[in-house]
Amino acid sequence: MSVLQPYIADLAQKTGLLLELSPDGSFTALLGRRRLLVQAVDNSEAFLFYMEVGRPTLFRRGEVLASLMGGNLFLAETKGAALSYDAFNEVVGLNLILPLHHLESDHFLNALENIVTAAGEWGRKLEALNAGAEERARQAGETLVFEGDGAAQGASAPGDASPLIRV
Repeated sequence: MSVLQPYIADLAQKTGLLLELSPDGSFTALLGRRRLLVQAVDNSEAFLFYMEVGRPTLFRRGEVLASLMGGNLFLAETKGAALSYDAFNEVVGLNLILPLHHLESDHFLNALENIVTAAGEWGRKLEALNAGAEERARQAGETLVFEGDGAAQGASAPGDASPLIRV
C-alpha cells in the first residue's frame, strides 16, 4: 500500500469524490485547466506537491519567465515551495516538498488547499505578465518566425512547433 493512500482516502471522504492512486502510487487530478500531482519522494519520507501554474506566452518568453521566477524570493519563507519551468512541456509549475514526519491528515489537506490556491494566484500573475509582454511585442511590431520556415507567424502559432526565435 502506498504511503499516500490514507491521505487520499481522507481527501475523498472530505470531498465526497471517488479518488484513486495511480499504479505508481501517485495522485493526479485535473483542476480546471491545471494538473495537480502528489507523489511520495525521498524513500517515502516526504510528499511532492506539483501544480501547474500556466504557460508563458511565445512573445518575450524570457522576459516573462525572468519576472515570474523572481517570485521565488517571495516563496523563500514557505519552507520548500518554488516555481519551476518545464521547458519540454512549456509549463510553469508550483512545487512544494512536505515532510511526512508526524504529518497529520489535516496538515496534508491544508497543504493541498494552499498549493491549489497559490498556483491560482501565480497563474493570474503569469497571465498579467503574458498580456504585458504581448502588448509590448505588438507595440514594437514583433512577430514570431519558425526556424527554416521564413514566414512570420502570429501568437496563434502551434505550441508543438519547431523551436522559435524572436525577430
